[in-house]
Amino acid sequence: MGLRTHFRFGTRDKPGDSLEKVLDHSITPIYCIPQEIHIPERAGQKMKVLISFNGSLAAGHALQRFAQLALPDRSDIILLSSHEDQETAGDYLDKAEMYLHWHSFGHIEKKWTRDDIIQVLETDYLGKVDLIVVGSHSRKGLFRFKLGSVPKYIIKVANTPLLIG
Repeated sequence: MGLRTHFRFGTRDKPGDSLEKVLDHSITPIYCIPQEIHIPERAGQKMKVLISFNGSLAAGHALQRFAQLALPDRSDIILLSSHEDQETAGDYLDKAEMYLHWHSFGHIEKKWTRDDIIQVLETDYLGKVDLIVVGSHSRKGLFRFKLGSVPKYIIKVANTPLLIG
């Protein structure tokens, strides 16, 4: 689905909220792409993937969906955790790395920050990675989902493909 949608039929120049509405009713992972997409140009060049991982159930689902859909031999992964406690974040990142290794992913870089995740994304990663993987937060059991601040931010400002798991 498009990262930004324009289903207002000429009534507004700004992107609409169709993607957020679809995500509110979906339990399927959704791959959101911007109008222009960067594809690694060299043959054999791997896709740079940033996975935002905070140890939550939503982040775990996104990690699982990515592992099921991606090609391990074509992905260089950055696992990013924003948490006030480095030891806790390290534990989450170690478990996520182990999960990806079980699914044959090889090149995994772990990053921890105490800073606000949106600020870190904006300054260090947007425009520098080929895909961002994030989770959505459940609301009312298995049938309703809500976007957290990170997916909403990426949808509004980024030109990077996004996998919402």
